[in-house]
Parts: sequence; C-alpha cells; structure tokens
Amino acid sequence: MKFFRDRAGLVMSNPKTFGGYGNFRFPYTAQQGGRPVIGEQGGFQDPLAAFGMRYALRSGILAAQSVITGACYSDLWQQSLGPLMKAGAVNRYLFNLGGDALRCLALSRLEHRDARIGLQRAYRPSLISALLFPFIKTRIGVSLEDPSCSHENCDCVWCRSVAQGNAPTCC
Repeated sequence: MKFFRDRAGLVMSNPKTFGGYGNFRFPYTAQQGGRPVIGEQGGFQDPLAAFGMRYALRSGILAAQSVITGACYSDLWQQSLGPLMKAGAVNRYLFNLGGDALRCLALSRLEHRDARIGLQRAYRPSLISALLFPFIKTRIGVSLEDPSCSHENCDCVWCRSVAQGNAPTCC
C-alpha cells in the first residue's frame, strides 16, 4: 500500500489484506475420462510467474490437434509444453533459492534492458535447465492442497490430480 501511495498517489479507503498461495504441478496425463484437459485445469501453469493464459492457449491447440488427428495428447503436450514447464520450474527454484537479493538483481536487469529479450532467454529451455530439472524435481515437494477441500467424494483440481495415476488410454 505504501508503494502505491508513494508512487501513484493512490489512497485506499478501508484497505483489507488478502493472500493466497501459488502452486504448480506436472500433470501425469492431462486427461480426464479419456479426454484432454487444457490450461490450469490440466495442470498447465507457468511455474515461475504462475500465469496460465499462454499455457491455456497452447494446450487448447494441442488438445484440438489430438482430437482432430487422433494423436496422443500426452505425447503432444509433453513434447511442446514439457520443456517450457521444466525450464520454468528451474527458474522458480533458483528464484526461491536466491531470495530477495536475486529477485532485485533480476528486476534491475529487466528494468535497464529490453525485458522481452531477458524473459525469452530465461524461459527458453536449455541444456542447463534440462540438467538441473531432475535434481530440482526432487526438491519441489508435494503439491499444496486446497484447504477448503475435505477430500471425501471431492472433484476439486487437487483431488483429481492425485487420482490421475492411470496411464493415458490413447498411447
């Protein structure tokens, strides 16, 4: 609130704090009932910034391609989105590991250069991210659970992701 008050002159009346948590996971199949699931519902979300629109569009195109051509959706998304999600997970881990100092350095570099080039470089799958991912995957931890879920006869995203232990039927 202080930042917006000092920088933009924004004065809030009756401000209330709020918060939540961000989470990402690597979907096992991204299918439910033998059908492709897209976007955040399918588990596709940017691990670093937690944005889902880009993954929603790309996974939607892949799902349509799967339905139209009969190609295996799991193979399609793993080839197309898998490397991006792995690079994002490496970025997230390193960002968390570096703490505020690394975040300030990264933001400073983006502020003084073409941010598009810096972000493209950070998100591009690389040999380094491919080598680091298996190590980092073991340290990512268990997905957070929705605290409002009772886990009994539940169809929430978290319970479905836990229940998706079956191999895809199309492959």
